[in-house]
Amino acid sequence: YFSGESQWTFTLQKSRNNDIGSSSKRIKLSTDLYGTGINLPSPLGKEESELRTLKLEADIDEVTGREININYDNSLFADIFIDNATESLVRNINIGLEKKHPENSTNNTISIQGEIDNLSFTDWGNLVNTSKNIENEKKKEKILLAKIFVGNLEILNKNFKEVNIDFTNSKINKDWYIIFDGREINGEASYTKKSKGKNDYLYINFQNL
Repeated sequence: YFSGESQWTFTLQKSRNNDIGSSSKRIKLSTDLYGTGINLPSPLGKEESELRTLKLEADIDEVTGREININYDNSLFADIFIDNATESLVRNINIGLEKKHPENSTNNTISIQGEIDNLSFTDWGNLVNTSKNIENEKKKEKILLAKIFVGNLEILNKNFKEVNIDFTNSKINKDWYIIFDGREINGEASYTKKSKGKNDYLYINFQNL
């Protein structure tokens, strides 16, 4: 999904906590991503010649339970919470669109909240289906919980204005449950992704389309 290379700025400073005797440090990485192409659907994708600011910050020390903060062009904010005491290391991930995600302490989740101008449901659905990894079925997958408002939503080459979307993969990477709430599209859908020996299954129940 990534190609090319970009220049980065690296900064190391004392952590933000007030403990004078603490050995923790704050790492800051930043780049304008010029020279790097990102082959992902909007709003993450970009050409190599485009400028998009990316900032990563993290506290480092020997204490478990740290946090990584990511700011992508002031349009996507991700907070990754690390717990060295767990096998997966990542306790939970919060992603905010247009602004930071509210505090959320629910473990083993990827939570997405916020607003986005344009979203291609078709492109992102194809990406998720293509990148699905079923090799390690024993691995504990994260539950995705999302509540977003989309100004212009594309589904199968049809466009819908001002849609609230709630979706989750609460059956752990097997089924998706999606609710659409807008004037031009209103209803629900469930989707079972490809797995060994099975085809995709899509169930749709719309009151307005």
